[in-house]
Amino acid sequence: MGILAQFGLGSAQDERDDRLALQAERRKTEGRTIVGLDLGQRNDFTALAIVRTGPGAMLSLVRLERVRDLSYPKVAELVRDTMSALPENATLLVDATGVGVPVVDQLTELGVRHTRISIHGGASVNTLGDGTLSVPKRD
Repeated sequence: MGILAQFGLGSAQDERDDRLALQAERRKTEGRTIVGLDLGQRNDFTALAIVRTGPGAMLSLVRLERVRDLSYPKVAELVRDTMSALPENATLLVDATGVGVPVVDQLTELGVRHTRISIHGGASVNTLGDGTLSVPKRD
């Protein structure tokens, strides 16, 4: 018998239901695949990181790929191919600051689901009119 049931505040079934709900909530965040794309200038590296979520707040770097001297259309194709090889619910976050803008446009044209992230010097997180998530650099 659980604590709540001992004091007549809930049944053992309520506690089991609460436990099952908590486990289901944890499963929603565990094992998610998050892909981050940080675009560099043409002669700089572009990084593509694949991360899996785990128990609690644990993150595991699954793969990190850096490419250089690759045209932006080729980068978009690389990302499309990578995303198609990952679970369907994988989340792609793209740095849309600076040179990222043309690449996120190409990703949209290629039908790749993604979230645009714009990094700024302010203090708060905002969603812009086009759906871009605007986040402060310090976060």
